[in-house]
Amino acid sequence: MVRNSSADVAAFVDGIRAVISTVSGVAMLLDRDGHVLCGNSAYRALTEDGTRLDRTTDCFRQTLEDAFGTGQPSFHTLDFGSGRRIGFACRRIGGGETAGPFVLLHESGRQNVARKFINANRGMARSIRAEERARAAEFQLRKEANHWRSVSMTDQLTGLLNATGFRDQGAALLRRCEVCAVIYLDLNGFKTINDSLGHEAGDRLLADIATSLREAIRASDLAARLGGDEFALMLPGCPEEETEKVTQRIRDAVRRRFPQDRGPDLPTLILQVDSAVGCARFPEDGRTLDQLIALADGRMYADKSASRLRRAGG
Repeated sequence: MVRNSSADVAAFVDGIRAVISTVSGVAMLLDRDGHVLCGNSAYRALTEDGTRLDRTTDCFRQTLEDAFGTGQPSFHTLDFGSGRRIGFACRRIGGGETAGPFVLLHESGRQNVARKFINANRGMARSIRAEERARAAEFQLRKEANHWRSVSMTDQLTGLLNATGFRDQGAALLRRCEVCAVIYLDLNGFKTINDSLGHEAGDRLLADIATSLREAIRASDLAARLGGDEFALMLPGCPEEETEKVTQRIRDAVRRRFPQDRGPDLPTLILQVDSAVGCARFPEDGRTLDQLIALADGRMYADKSASRLRRAGG
């Protein structure tokens, strides 16, 4: 049995929520126990006064049995607490390598005729065209879910992973590693750039640094913007003797100078950006990604403090 992480389930549900938000009529996603995981605006409008799907009826139990048992599209009429009855087209989605399985219900005006047909022909095999349509619809739903899962794990400014994506992919990568380095870095001087040149310039700088970080590491490594001006890297298979070289390469990739002309009577002002860096290694420094991130973060702050002391003394 494939066990899906809570992050997998949440990302899958977010993807389905985005898909059903564009359809008319009541649409909702149920888990195996019949709990509603998400619904579109029509579902929320139906239930905003406390009306709820009646999960105690034989018809509801039959709906779950049909959807999860056969996996074939079916039609059912379900009761809501307000006395309203709605016909739904029902289809199982997910499972296997993805989250789930779940059942997707979409309001259909064809339920009476369709259900009579299905009940009368339950033992007959569906046509090849119907099977292909069902598979194509599920493929499209999975494609949409995967798209929104990717969006939910990507920092939109830089195109790097965000904190959620880094933890999700990093934890999976760590399980396959014998050795690994996690690098945490914070920009020195970024606030001055923002204050002097404006937030638009600051955003361009973050995007430019993200590009430099990608170019400084391998395709198999992970790079993320965790928020603000903080970044993290994960380098699977990086031996201990190479860590310092890689760290220096990262420092060089981040370093920037911005000359500012202050007029004919004043010397040019040089605004500088560099980085404070901390590194932790697997397995000697920690066995989990959270442990490695916390230790690398602490070492980064120690490096930042030492840098301030050097500048103050110099």
